[in-house]
Amino acid sequence: MDEKQGYFSLIQYSEYPERNEFLNVGIVLFSNAIPHVIVKLGESRSRIRKVFGVYPGKHFEILMHSMKDRIMSEFNSNWDRQSVEKFIGLRSGNIRLSSPKSVLVDADPNIVANELFERLVEPFEIREPIQRVQKKLKKQLVMSGVESLLEKPKPVSLPQGVVVKAQYAYQNGSYNLINAISLRDDPNIALAAAGKQAIEGLWLSEFDKGQKRLIVVGDVENQNSNFVNAVKDLMRMNKTEFYSLSDISPLAREIREHVTANDLSQSTSSSFLN
Repeated sequence: MDEKQGYFSLIQYSEYPERNEFLNVGIVLFSNAIPHVIVKLGESRSRIRKVFGVYPGKHFEILMHSMKDRIMSEFNSNWDRQSVEKFIGLRSGNIRLSSPKSVLVDADPNIVANELFERLVEPFEIREPIQRVQKKLKKQLVMSGVESLLEKPKPVSLPQGVVVKAQYAYQNGSYNLINAISLRDDPNIALAAAGKQAIEGLWLSEFDKGQKRLIVVGDVENQNSNFVNAVKDLMRMNKTEFYSLSDISPLAREIREHVTANDLSQSTSSSFLN
């Protein structure tokens, strides 16, 4: 067999399997290179709700992780196409696997799996909401008259292997990275998104000894106040500031005051030097 020859199978879910209508919720890549088997699961709950009219709860999560465990247990030592097809043929119920399709694994298998995942499983779940909330933040900053005062920061690579990306930045003693996230979904999903930002904010602060910090602006439309307040506390405990997208006036005021003050200070220093 060609060493670069691999196969992938889509993990698919249906609330009503008898209708034969399934959504792609994950992917399995079988490769001759290490790692030989990669399973990636998506966050497809909102799509399931839109298509089937129900919100998948804990049962969905259990089914997904059970399928992942079975795949990894079955193929942890070796695999071939016949064994993969046999395994797929035995699956039934709400979660199934599609027939294996050939794929060229001419790079790191993780890269190939990620590309397949983003193209076939969650092309909208990952990118579209981020773009939408970023546009909302830009609109709010423009309306507040401060968007033109902000910089476009470079991504920051942390020792933990995480790269912190942000939409805007400004200086006020620390270099503040401003990132927008959507927290409008189910509270369990929103909490995971908020927790990720809080951890990144803490690591960013520790990495640069307070020279950089993270500011998170969250779209919390339709979330209850208890959840929003808890997120603010979570961020604060992790040295990360949090603002609601519906009220960024405190953030806009801080940007205006500090950026203007910095510009004035630099201008004064230049006049003395001249």
